[in-house]
Amino acid sequence: MIDKFELTGPRGVKQCIVYEPLLTSLLHFQAILDPKSLPEDLLKGALQQLLLALDYLNSEARVIHTDIQTKNDSIFREWDASDAVDPSPRRVHDDYTIYLSRPFRCKKG
Repeated sequence: MIDKFELTGPRGVKQCIVYEPLLTSLLHFQAILDPKSLPEDLLKGALQQLLLALDYLNSEARVIHTDIQTKNDSIFREWDASDAVDPSPRRVHDDYTIYLSRPFRCKKG
């Protein structure tokens, strides 16, 4: 752990923890591949590990990661472009926006 700190925002105090990166980012790894796409098995494994980490943070550490967005990871570029043309159905509840899930298709290769 590099650091830990608290941030106070409109929804209260948030605990923040900063760790050193363990490996290269998916964006960097994708940039060195030819053609610049992640193999499906690598993408599936990375997403599985991401979901397991988020589940642990939520269920065990009682922490919610609040900055997961497609612009943080280039693997969602095509999905973002599709959403710009044909936005996902959504509903606003209080000050939260709830989006209907969309299919996510990986390209082979």
